Amino acid sequence: MKRFLILILLLAGVSFAGSEKYYALFMNSGKSGYMLEKQTRSGEEIKTENKIMMEMTRFGTTISMETVIEYIETADYEPKEMSYELSMTGTTVRKHFTIRDGQVKIVTEMGVFKDDWNEDILFPAGIQHKLSNTEITEGSKIEIMGFDPETVSPVRTVMKFGEKQETKLLGVPRMLYKAKTSETYLAGGSTVNSVSWCDETGELYKTTVNMMGIELSFVRCSREFALSENESIDLLEQTLVDSPSELESDDFGSGMVYTLKLNNESSGIPSTGMQKSESLGENKYSVTVYPALAESRAKLSEAERKKYLSETDYVDYKSPEVQELLKQIDLPEGELAKARKIEEFVHNYIDTKNLSTAYARASETAASKTGDCTEHSVLTAALCRAAGIPCKAAGGLVHTMQFFGENKFGFHAWNEAFAGGKWIGLDAAIGKNGFDSSHIKLVEGKGEIIDFFGIINGVKILDCRPLRKLEGE
Repeated sequence: MKRFLILILLLAGVSFAGSEKYYALFMNSGKSGYMLEKQTRSGEEIKTENKIMMEMTRFGTTISMETVIEYIETADYEPKEMSYELSMTGTTVRKHFTIRDGQVKIVTEMGVFKDDWNEDILFPAGIQHKLSNTEITEGSKIEIMGFDPETVSPVRTVMKFGEKQETKLLGVPRMLYKAKTSETYLAGGSTVNSVSWCDETGELYKTTVNMMGIELSFVRCSREFALSENESIDLLEQTLVDSPSELESDDFGSGMVYTLKLNNESSGIPSTGMQKSESLGENKYSVTVYPALAESRAKLSEAERKKYLSETDYVDYKSPEVQELLKQIDLPEGELAKARKIEEFVHNYIDTKNLSTAYARASETAASKTGDCTEHSVLTAALCRAAGIPCKAAGGLVHTMQFFGENKFGFHAWNEAFAGGKWIGLDAAIGKNGFDSSHIKLVEGKGEIIDFFGIINGVKILDCRPLRKLEGE
């Protein structure tokens, strides 16, 4: 999944440059790829290249991901340029950033954009310079501002150093400082927590983060080990969440009440549309999900309307591919009927339903007719917005009985559309009227990768019961 690679990019953004360094990537102790960081100095420029290769499987389907980022800084560590290319099964993303006079020019497939540049942002050589001039001891706290090219967001990294302790790196002991690290995306407010191990100069040797129940880490290693054969790690099997109760498909025809515990501090669980969330303290939440439409009409602010009608890098609904696809849909009168028709159309249109695509643009899915839940969600959002219907992308958990016949919950993506004065659930991956109370929304947004980062830290279901059974007690 693309979220894994973007998280690695974030961690790579605070790795520390040298001439050439290799890191092995692990998922639950199984080697799944590597990262190479190479730095050269020429005249008044410093160039750093990060290359990441990663492989995983999803129920037997292999997904390969590769990214290359090149940073260019002045000899005084001022950011000048950044090029970025991410290649996966089903999509390739390219971006180029040029920084001049407090502005950044961003060149993407969608066009050329300009924005203000945060002058606190450092590239790898600048990060290394800052750390090498900072005394690192137990109790030290260091703040670094980096940049994530995928989400086009400044990232504030805070490292709090604990005691120096013996740490094994692929079986070899080394004395390193253990640091609790938090990375906050300023563009979306999402925070990822991890643990890093560094020496007294800030040289990074290991980073570990728990992501959706999987321990993801990268460890400093030799070139030979980094390039050695990877193990087959099945992502979906590793991320399924156990159900504490025996549930049947009929239970989701009415409301469901869930008690959830988030693994880390977060901004909470959204309470909109068909879902009501209440904090119980200590990262616990009571969440009630209703499969039917709310009786009362909702209000949509102008800011929300603009947000959920906007075109984005992935929800590229103004593209010729999506506009042509919209013409193929015989849309009925009325927003609610239109939204339901789009849900049904997308389900039937994506006729190759598999797990080989990591995260594709709406235009790419319109051309390939291939994908899983994320492709259904992004294409649904694009077609709804193209038809003038505000539409969110939603992410969270769904009961897997209808997919795999198991009494578990798995991570899933769907949509909410504002139609007829109400937010309604749409799940084109399942089909017409696919939304029910087995959907637990953890995050929502416009359909960009950064919107799903709230899922990273993971969740546990402590209790779940049909609302009708609770009312009968």
